[in-house]
Amino acid sequence: MKQKHIFQAATRFCCALFLALALGACSNNAIYQQSKDLPNGIWEKDSAAVLPCYMSDSTGRYDVLIDLRNGTDYPYENLWLFVNLYNPKGEVFRDTLECMIYDFDGRPMGSGSGGKHHLAIQFLSGIQFQPAGKYKFEIIQGMRTDTLVGISDIGVRIVPTTGEGTAKKELEMQPTPASAKQASANKDTATSAAAKDTAATEIKKDTANKN
Repeated sequence: MKQKHIFQAATRFCCALFLALALGACSNNAIYQQSKDLPNGIWEKDSAAVLPCYMSDSTGRYDVLIDLRNGTDYPYENLWLFVNLYNPKGEVFRDTLECMIYDFDGRPMGSGSGGKHHLAIQFLSGIQFQPAGKYKFEIIQGMRTDTLVGISDIGVRIVPTTGEGTAKKELEMQPTPASAKQASANKDTATSAAAKDTAATEIKKDTANKN
């Protein structure tokens, strides 16, 4: 049983290391990369990392990675993140992401030295940013503590999808109260405009009949 546990831990560590190296190599191809520093390595529960992004290409396929840097003072094996992606319409895609910070033996899953380790986690793969325009990432720590220590910065990286075997995914965007309100307002405006056009047409018909 102990040997099986060691084998599983070693396999998991090697896979994570390979993935980190592969994703790190993608940074040279990044079309977007931005991070937010967390002062003193402290992340408050009600503090969201907000990262705006403009995407001009609505037809290409892209992978989205979450980049984070942690110190040896991070007290947990994993890190839960709540990630929200808002599109130009104000709709939102919400997901929960688990990041393994240490393996079963307490070794850092990320790369680096000097007490700081960088970890790249796959968030989305093979997606299209439709429509083109302004997007916004919002990342919130989901650990059961109001004050999380040990994370020095958190960020987002977008790279072109490579490999024909990569699964293509479509984002299931959900309306937010603001977007729903705007959609309703647009519908009311369109209905009002249609009603005015209809009324104008009726007036023209009455005038023609009188003549």
